[in-house]
Amino acid sequence: MRTGCVAASVLLAVYLATPARAACDRETIDTISEDGDLIVLSSGASYDVHDDDQSKAADWQEGDDVLVCGHTIIDKNQGGERIGVSAH
Repeated sequence: MRTGCVAASVLLAVYLATPARAACDRETIDTISEDGDLIVLSSGASYDVHDDDQSKAADWQEGDDVLVCGHTIIDKNQGGERIGVSAH
């Protein structure tokens, strides 16, 4: 019986030590500003792109499928390229 308690304790410790993952929302890019500083999605949500990621975002295309995961947008059409964003 004691072995079962130890195993359960170990599993609980591993579970609690695993970082929570942010849920991601599937979206489509509606508009990207020419310099890549603003992205508007088909849902109407808009995001300011972090300064160091604006050149990457400027190369993305309207209509690209993306995942919005917290403060990160992942472009599925650009090989999973990621940019940092904040809500506009």
